[in-house]
Amino acid sequence: MIKESANLRIDLLGGTLDLHPINHILGHALTINGAIGLKASVELEATSGDSLVLESADYKKKITLGEKDPGPFKFQSFILDHFGITSAIKLTLSSDSPPGAGLGGSSAMGLALYRALCVHTGQSFQGEKAVKILNAMEATILEAGPAGYQDYYPGIHGGILALRPSFDGVETIQLYSDKLRSILEERLTLVYSGQERSSGVTNWEIYKRFFDGDKTIRSGLEEIARLASLGLRALEDGAPEKMPPLVAQEGLVRRHLFPSIVTPEMDALFGELAQKIPDLGLKVCGAGGGGCFLLVHGPGNRGFIEEKVVAHRMRRLDLKMAPPIN
Repeated sequence: MIKESANLRIDLLGGTLDLHPINHILGHALTINGAIGLKASVELEATSGDSLVLESADYKKKITLGEKDPGPFKFQSFILDHFGITSAIKLTLSSDSPPGAGLGGSSAMGLALYRALCVHTGQSFQGEKAVKILNAMEATILEAGPAGYQDYYPGIHGGILALRPSFDGVETIQLYSDKLRSILEERLTLVYSGQERSSGVTNWEIYKRFFDGDKTIRSGLEEIARLASLGLRALEDGAPEKMPPLVAQEGLVRRHLFPSIVTPEMDALFGELAQKIPDLGLKVCGAGGGGCFLLVHGPGNRGFIEEKVVAHRMRRLDLKMAPPIN
């Protein structure tokens, strides 16, 4: 039995700036995200039969590839085909993330499967090669322009990362510190709204409008790039306490670009909390808007927030920043 997993992530600053070639056109673009304790996991079991079985513990669904359309397992079927695997294994997939949460769950699952198949076939795992292959596969499946690359790196490196694009590839800058971890865990609350949403769809709208010359989109992405640069500078200067307010500011920018990114249910919870929590911020997870969102607040507000989250029939997810992977 081979077991592999990959960390999910929260995108802190600079989401959407990991789309080619917007990342190069804007200049000075970078993305900051953090690996969290929630994971996507794969168990690979060699079998004696000729079948290739995929089972999802989350969806409670089981199929035999080759007998019918892979449906929700299309990404996994692409990865298996890449490795030339057509039979004699059983895969069991599970994730700590709700579906459509905007936490990079599908990418993390793809990365975990890729690692497991490297072990199964006796190949060495090469992070950058894996990102290139998996990113191309996801874009093919989405059929909505390029897919962002940021979701893979937390599962490879862990910690809190700045991802800086260049024509040679993506530079990863490890920003993790105990102080930054403590600040993020104390001042961010991760909430699942209960709504399954596709972040990639909104990303495609942003992408199209950017290249159609939409000045609102262009200026909005430039502001997101500016905030990400300020975040990196703050961390390099030893001022991690500046990060949460910047996350809240980016949330406002994204809401201005696409008002529907914040659902009425999210807005109702935010409005009720904001009456008692000064300087409350909200940032939807996933560059294009997923089912999870971050509430940005001062220390000491967690109990009140949890009470209201439950009252609004939502769920707080455990937010623990994962340390760097050696």
